[in-house]
Amino acid sequence: MNNSYISSFSNDYPLEYSSPLISTYYYSSSTPCPIHSSYPFYSSPTQSSNTSPTYSHYRQQIQTFFPSVEQPTTNFDIADRTPLRQHTCFKKNELEILHQIYIQNAYPSIDILQQLSEQLKVSVDKIRLKEQLAEARDKINDLQNIINEDRNKLEQLESSYNELQQKYLVFEQIKSEYDVLQDKFKTLDIQLKEQLEINDKLKRDNDHEHENLLEREENIRLLKSEIEQQKQLLNNKNQSQDERCLSLSKQIQQLTDLLDTKINENKDLNDIKLQLENDLKDNKQMLFETTKQADDLDRQLQKTNNQYEDLKSKFEQTTNEKNKLIEKFEKQQSEYIQFNDNLKQELQNNQLNFDQIMKTNNDKIQIEKQLQQTITNLQEELETTKINVQNYQSKYAEEKQLSVENDQNQIINLQQENEKLNNTINELNEKISKQTAESDDLKEKQQKLKLLLARLKKELNEKNQQPKQSLIDLELADYEKTIKTLKDDLTNKDKEIQVLQDDLKNANEKILSFQQEIENFEQQKQQNDECTNKLQILFDTTKNELENAKLLEQERHQNDDNVRILIDKLQIDLDNHKVIVSQLHSEKQQLIERLNSQNETTQRTINLLEQNLRIAKHDLDISKQDYDTLQDDFNNYKGSESASTDNQSTDVAVKTLENVLFGNNTNARSSPSNIDKPRHVLFEDAEVERQRIEEELSKTRYRLLNTTELLNESELNNVRLSEQVALLKEEIRRMERNIDRTESISNLEYLKNIILKFFILKSTFERLQLIPVLVTMLKLSPDEQAKLVRVAQQTSSIDDSSSNPNEPNTQQVTNNNSNPSSSAWSSYLNIW
Repeated sequence: MNNSYISSFSNDYPLEYSSPLISTYYYSSSTPCPIHSSYPFYSSPTQSSNTSPTYSHYRQQIQTFFPSVEQPTTNFDIADRTPLRQHTCFKKNELEILHQIYIQNAYPSIDILQQLSEQLKVSVDKIRLKEQLAEARDKINDLQNIINEDRNKLEQLESSYNELQQKYLVFEQIKSEYDVLQDKFKTLDIQLKEQLEINDKLKRDNDHEHENLLEREENIRLLKSEIEQQKQLLNNKNQSQDERCLSLSKQIQQLTDLLDTKINENKDLNDIKLQLENDLKDNKQMLFETTKQADDLDRQLQKTNNQYEDLKSKFEQTTNEKNKLIEKFEKQQSEYIQFNDNLKQELQNNQLNFDQIMKTNNDKIQIEKQLQQTITNLQEELETTKINVQNYQSKYAEEKQLSVENDQNQIINLQQENEKLNNTINELNEKISKQTAESDDLKEKQQKLKLLLARLKKELNEKNQQPKQSLIDLELADYEKTIKTLKDDLTNKDKEIQVLQDDLKNANEKILSFQQEIENFEQQKQQNDECTNKLQILFDTTKNELENAKLLEQERHQNDDNVRILIDKLQIDLDNHKVIVSQLHSEKQQLIERLNSQNETTQRTINLLEQNLRIAKHDLDISKQDYDTLQDDFNNYKGSESASTDNQSTDVAVKTLENVLFGNNTNARSSPSNIDKPRHVLFEDAEVERQRIEEELSKTRYRLLNTTELLNESELNNVRLSEQVALLKEEIRRMERNIDRTESISNLEYLKNIILKFFILKSTFERLQLIPVLVTMLKLSPDEQAKLVRVAQQTSSIDDSSSNPNEPNTQQVTNNNSNPSSSAWSSYLNIW
């Protein structure tokens, strides 16, 4: 038997048809199919036994078939004998081949039927594969349409993503501009804080200078009191010196009277005692010299008195000039204090204006115009004040120069007076030395006179015997009296000299004290000059600071206008961003919904593809098993078959069937030219596309996460901006409260009385009644009002708990009363 049919079958139909999709195949005929049914081909449900339906014993006759020789054919009823025509799973050519085989051998053997059944199975498999390929093509086309739709959607998503990126870039630009504006705003806030700190420092410096001025005023008052005390002491000393001068003048007058009497007596003695003229010439000359010296001393005393009066008048003039200088200095200090007060008031006014300007930043354009008018008025006032200050500076400089020149002239006069006093002191010292020398000469003369008296006494003793002894005794007694008087005069003059020396010492001490006072005045003058220089420097600095403050105010106004414009722009941008964010939220939700729907569709398609893969794998396993069984059957058939001529006809028939069945093999292979690739490659391509789609989905999800993060950041920025706006509003309210407080607190006495009543009263009801008054005067916030209410209630409870009425001893009661009050006040302060 020829085996070409089986070999061709095994070569032409390898196991390459691994279709991923298997569609269900339906048959329309009611006749049982020999392949789909479990019954054997042309046999009853019972076991086949090679018996025909008509003849019970019929021997098969194998006929030879020759294409050149026409054999007689018997006509059979095809409809009756071939029920396969009523089935739709076979083609016409296949049915004709089967009909010819049936005509040749109406009752074939089981092997032939098995071969035919195998051939028919292969044809059916081909038909199924074709149908599956067609269905696969349709599904691939559907998948391509779905992929195209997904691509279009992805392109739409990419376009929307590009738009979102552009919007995000615009948002980043706006954010950068907003950050720059915020940095500028922060720098402006820092500059304002620095200006406020500078103003606070100026206030502190002014307060410190005011305190220094008060201390200087106190020192000046102390110096005035000391100068008055010194004046009183000097007046007392002058009175004492006047009394001494009067006493000296009286003594001098007495001495002059005595001298006159003595001159008369001397004249009488000269007339009486001509004899003793030769002896007493020297005495007379000495007496004349003493009288001359006394006259000279009188003259010197008169000169000293005149000088003293001149010095006294000069001292009074100096004291008057000092008083005038002190009064001028006090006037200058008062003017400087007034100027400082004016500057403080101007600073306060400027601060109030600054606060008002800070208020008016949030007001309307009309209020800004009013503020501009007020600013112009203030500028005019500042210009007028500048002119007044310049005039005052010029006047002050002129007065200062005049005062300095007067002080220099006074110092020069005092120095000249000191030189004159020193000269007079030197002259007096010389005179004292001369008088001491003269007193020594007089002592020597007195000794000489004593010797002469001794001689005269001897001579008198010798001349006692003479008759004129009584007259001589009388003369001697007179001379002794005159000598005693001279001695007394000498002692008095020594005393006067000592007094004059004491007066000189006192005058030197006064001169030293005056020099110290002059030095102190010079030091005070230097201090005053330093103070004036410092004040001038402070005035210049304050002028510069005022100018800088004006410039800063102008810059601040400009910055405020710019900030307003920028805030309006930012508000508009924020509104636009909010609209954009809402649109993005809606687009995001739409995209999420689309992605969810696409994910669901893709998951469905993936699940369907996986199911189809499982079915295809199962079919492949089944086809492999069938192929293995066919191979085993073929091997068994090859070993048992023998080469006989009877099988030639069947081989020819098989070949013809093979030619008929597989003659169009090239056509069948050329028809699916579009599917040259194997199916597992197509499935891999579909898997690659599925992975690509998943990657794109992950990218879109990542982009959506980024957009959500950006939206969250923008929302956080909006929250921060709202918080900053709230803080700015709170600061503006606090500044308004401060301004209202400064305006309302005009009667401090009334406020002091209210606070004292609040502290002193014990009942909570009265304290709570006082709280609204404090709130209106001090412009307290609601939180501060609540704290005051809480403090009033707590202090009342503390006062109630602090009373201890059941103590027996009065001392303990007083101690206990004092202790709770102190504890109550301490707790009140802690609460406050």
